[in-house]
Amino acid sequence: MTLCKSLITMLFTLGLSLPSHLVAATDNSAPDPELGRIQRQLFFDVSPSLLNLKPNAEHPEVFGVAMDWPVKDNIATVISFSEGTASVYLNTGFMIAGGYAAASSAKAFVREAERSLKLAAPSTGTPYPAKDKVRFYIRTFNGVRVIEDDMEKLQSRRSQHNALFSAAHQVMGELFNAAKKAPK
Repeated sequence: MTLCKSLITMLFTLGLSLPSHLVAATDNSAPDPELGRIQRQLFFDVSPSLLNLKPNAEHPEVFGVAMDWPVKDNIATVISFSEGTASVYLNTGFMIAGGYAAASSAKAFVREAERSLKLAAPSTGTPYPAKDKVRFYIRTFNGVRVIEDDMEKLQSRRSQHNALFSAAHQVMGELFNAAKKAPK
């Protein structure tokens, strides 16, 4: 596990991801739940300088965003960075480390996070949300901010955060489509 964690950490800090078709287990074994948790934690631990990201006109404050979304008994985490990389991780260990497969959607998700920043509160921790909540973690050049909303409000399009929720789902959809098309 240490070698796998080291490899993932190295790729992540270099702004790279494993190709989607390399993520799935090839021996029909179950994914290791630790992998999803490690990748999610790296989102919170990586510095923008390690990713070579700096404030600019389009992203003066935000360089990354993650959405934690309860799906049945699991949590899906959609992560995007301002340079266009995106991934989806489940707390079960399943992941699509999509790199630039959804670059335009990833950038749009980060732009929407930049627009939503004024609605976010400073984050004192990074726990998963309750089963009836969706949580957005916004990585800024000065820390982590958080937005939490009711799942029901977001799904019925009655939330002020619908654009952020929709942007995350666009990323997820593009990554799943890319994974389906990837060579096996």
